Amino acid sequence: MARNRRNEQADIRQEELRLLRQFMSTPIGRAYIFNLLTECHMFSTSFTPNAMRMAFNEGERNMAIMLSWSLNEASPDLYMQMMKEGGNYGQSIGRNGDRRDRSGSDDFDATNGDGDDANA
Repeated sequence: MARNRRNEQADIRQEELRLLRQFMSTPIGRAYIFNLLTECHMFSTSFTPNAMRMAFNEGERNMAIMLSWSLNEASPDLYMQMMKEGGNYGQSIGRNGDRRDRSGSDDFDATNGDGDDANA
């Protein structure tokens, strides 16, 4: 019974990796994943003076790191291609649907409702 469960889990993992390879095989798929990793602080610090916000940011970053590992496992070549193309996508799309230049800051502050009145 344990062997069947392990085989089932291995089959599920192989299907997940196949799906990631399929998604990463298109330019728009790579752009979407790169934007997702960027939005989840994969390529920047998650530090903020507000401890609760930083914990939230670290949770997002942890998910981005786990996704990155899976992408690299699925296809190291497509992962590297995405990383090379990453700087060419120009803008990311924020959580509110707004377009912003990646060089800009999207730090969370008191004006965004983090509960820290230090900046007010």
